[in-house]
Amino acid sequence: MLSGQSEIGLALIVFGGLLFAWGIQIHGMRLWQTWWRGRPCPFGVNAGVLNFDYKEGASVAGITWKRGFSHVFVDIRNESAKTVQDIDVLFIPEHPIIHSSASSEFADCRIGPLMAESQITVIYEGADGNRLAEPIDRSKPGNFLIGPFHRMRCDSLPSGARIRVNLATVVVVTPPVEGRLWARKRSDPKNIRIVINWSENGWDYVAEQEMLLTGNANA
Repeated sequence: MLSGQSEIGLALIVFGGLLFAWGIQIHGMRLWQTWWRGRPCPFGVNAGVLNFDYKEGASVAGITWKRGFSHVFVDIRNESAKTVQDIDVLFIPEHPIIHSSASSEFADCRIGPLMAESQITVIYEGADGNRLAEPIDRSKPGNFLIGPFHRMRCDSLPSGARIRVNLATVVVVTPPVEGRLWARKRSDPKNIRIVINWSENGWDYVAEQEMLLTGNANA
């Protein structure tokens, strides 16, 4: 028969083995992988700046370009062998974002400011003295919302598929000069922080990385 101490030691070994197996199941690792450091990120991320001043009013990646806009691009590719679910990404470049777009052949993605847009209403007074209140349409030229973060959500991304994200960043002028909210001379941001949340097999994961933005005129 086992002594009391031997029974306790055996129980601890069994319990530790169960925890080890549970940890491997959570992180989806093989025995030889460092599962205790967390699940490896399934995404390959590439980012940079397109060193080009577009013509005023030109439509680039769904964004109407203005003087002073910098074009930051981010490519996110699913490099794992499985489809990744519930992708939620924060983009935080050095300079605030004024417009963003996202496109993918194999994913339905939505991108926009992190904070909910406040509804602004303008009151007009006619010559007859009557007042008319109209909400501002941010899609019209001249209406802008500048913010430090933009958020992208995608339901899923198949193995090998890519998402191209385009960000227009600006340098805010404080206080505004002659009604200008941002500098008209382009100044490219030097870095961007990206926080990716995703789901696999019912488990949620997060990865964060700060990347240098090198110029690339042909990306």
